[in-house]
Amino acid sequence: MASRSGFLQWWRQWFPKREAAQTTPDTVCDSPMTTLPMLVPARGEVFDFHLYVRLHWSSPTHSLHQLENLSHARSHTALATIRMAAWEIARMYEPGDTGPAEHAVNNRFAQGLCYDDAYGRTIRCDPTVRVLMDPRLREHLVQYRLEQAQQREEHRLGLDRARMVEERTQSWLNALRTFEGAPESVDGRMSAPNRDGSRTPEVDEAEVRQRQFLLPFAASLSDQQFAEVTTDLSETRRERAIELVQVLRAARGDHQQVGLFEFARAYDKAYEMFCQQMGLRPYSFMLADFNQGTDE
Repeated sequence: MASRSGFLQWWRQWFPKREAAQTTPDTVCDSPMTTLPMLVPARGEVFDFHLYVRLHWSSPTHSLHQLENLSHARSHTALATIRMAAWEIARMYEPGDTGPAEHAVNNRFAQGLCYDDAYGRTIRCDPTVRVLMDPRLREHLVQYRLEQAQQREEHRLGLDRARMVEERTQSWLNALRTFEGAPESVDGRMSAPNRDGSRTPEVDEAEVRQRQFLLPFAASLSDQQFAEVTTDLSETRRERAIELVQVLRAARGDHQQVGLFEFARAYDKAYEMFCQQMGLRPYSFMLADFNQGTDE
């Protein structure tokens, strides 16, 4: 009985020590990141990738002092191995693809590097590689990146300005329409059903002409640059209207030399072009008269 209790006592004393030995953390140390870059040529061999390497060492069987000595002795071998692998990988990437190249190099050494000491005990090296662009290429790309950032910012500011000008101009248009005693807008009304049963928003030609007339004045109260553009637009429309009148006057004197059908066709095309330039819907006055006659 005594021998059995002695065996159990021995087992309890030995087993925790064995379990504690199994859970002892590895000894670790880090080699400082290389101060000088490791140069490997990129695709085309015109520019180089600049690699900076940091080595992380670990061992379950060595003391910190032993691991530091072994890591110092093996660092040159580890860096040479990394250089050879990076040399092969870098040629597959363009000089500006630093991110993919860095991922590929680190992925190559995801399982780490293992070395044995004189007694057959293993130490593990886990490298971390950072890949930077060739300074010559970076200096060349700086101006393009700055221009790209400037254009993107100008685009954003332009959209913000257009939105604010639109809101302010619409507010002034509403105010001018109110002061002028203009009728309410027909926004939201739909036209009569088409042949396929669909409907289109109804357009009030009188409202369109009124907005075109009031727009330059509302724009002058909103934004100077926008006011200049709307004024030029109104002037262009006025000049086109004068040109159309001159064409029709000339056609009136020359229509005797052509048939009535040819004259009507030329007049019809001129009228359609004029309506498009003025922002009006062709033959709207005819449809309005027809609908009015139908209602009566």
